[in-house]
Amino acid sequence: MVVAMATLAVHRESGTKYIVVGGGIRMFSPRAAGSARPLRDPAAREAASPVPVAMVMVCDDAGVLVWFRSEELLVVEVDGSTPAAILTATGGYR
Repeated sequence: MVVAMATLAVHRESGTKYIVVGGGIRMFSPRAAGSARPLRDPAAREAASPVPVAMVMVCDDAGVLVWFRSEELLVVEVDGSTPAAILTATGGYR
């Protein structure tokens, strides 16, 4: 049995388990489909401003790195313990 200090997460849709490597923020631009021209209307330009989205980098059992939106993942283990066990032990779980 391999014992490692790691955070494990499950992809909510597929059920695939991953190792959490890191996180970051990605800026998405919500532009209308097929709209490659600059927006001339100030209200439309503001509506199309980049939106920050929390992203998590994970790797699979082959070491392949993949980015997911944070809401697509569920942390199931941290250093061999469940999040609930860690929070209960530290008095942070309610």
